[in-house]
Parts: sequence; C-alpha cells; structure tokens
Amino acid sequence: MKKSVIIAVIIAVILILSVVAFQFLKKSPQPEFVEGEEILEVTVTMNNGVPLEKIEVDLWKAGSEGIPNAGYNFTDEKGIVIFNIPEGEYEIGFNGVNFPEKLIFPGRTFVVVEKGVPASKTILIYAKQE
Repeated sequence: MKKSVIIAVIIAVILILSVVAFQFLKKSPQPEFVEGEEILEVTVTMNNGVPLEKIEVDLWKAGSEGIPNAGYNFTDEKGIVIFNIPEGEYEIGFNGVNFPEKLIFPGRTFVVVEKGVPASKTILIYAKQE
C-alpha cells in the first residue's frame, strides 16, 4: 500500500514539473532578427590571415545586451558570413559557449551600415599562448 502511494506521488511530481518546464520553455524569448536590403560582410581570420570556418558570428543592434537581436550565422570556409540587414549601427560579437577554447575570445566590434553602401568588417582572432 505504501509503495503505491509513493509511486503515485512521484508520478504527480514528475507531471507537475513537466508542465512547469513546458510553460517556461514556451515563454522563453525567441530572437526576432532584423532583415533588410543592406549588406554586412564579416570576415573572421586568425591574425596570420588564415580564415576561421564554422565560427558563430552574432549581431546586435548597437547598445543592446542579451541574446543577439539582429542575427547570427556561421562563417564559411573563407571565414565569411553575410548579413542582410537595415541600415544602422550594429555590434559584432561571438557566442562564448561554442567559441574555440584555444582562441582568445574578442570583445564586440562596432560597425555602421549605410544605405546603398555594402559594409564589411574583418575581425582578427589570436591564439592563446600555451
């Protein structure tokens, strides 16, 4: 008798926690990225010129905090990522969670995107000293 009550309580607790977790995940903010006609090309290379592939490049509207609110993408084999965004001021950065451990994590880089003028920015990354 006691075992069945304990099992029923455990199942009830699991169900309650599942509902709470679902509600939390459902309300978690999902980024709404900006889209526009202007082009921002970001090149990510080692300081010796070697392009860095599969690096997540994050984009924020200037002065913003938190998750990237203008977009994110991964560099190609040439170390390039392209954003199609509205004109404005932006900050380029990286995701610290998946950034390669052997590289020095850089701060954000400011860039201005003007109407009708393709913008580009090259970011140099340095290896950590071992």
